[in-house]
Amino acid sequence: MFQDKPHFAFSIGDGIGSLWLAVIDPIRGRTCVLLQQIIDAKEARELCVVSEIVPRDRLLSRAHEIADQITKLPPLTASYTRLVLTRKLRAYVDDVALEYFRG
Repeated sequence: MFQDKPHFAFSIGDGIGSLWLAVIDPIRGRTCVLLQQIIDAKEARELCVVSEIVPRDRLLSRAHEIADQITKLPPLTASYTRLVLTRKLRAYVDDVALEYFRG
């Protein structure tokens, strides 16, 4: 399950909640954040927030399977691919955080 409740409970903002606007559509993302809605596994899959759902007892072994596949990639390929895949999300969070702290 996903929910952005701690930021409201502790009156903090670090830009992470804004990722919902980038990961799912902006309207649905704003609704989730402002109403502190809980997104269950099935809905997260439908929204493409997660790529697969596995039973709890298979979670760790599946994570190891994925990690094993990634570690078989050439190290530079894996490293640069990760940078490329996360660059836009990092920039998005940085922009939101800068705007927040600027006031």
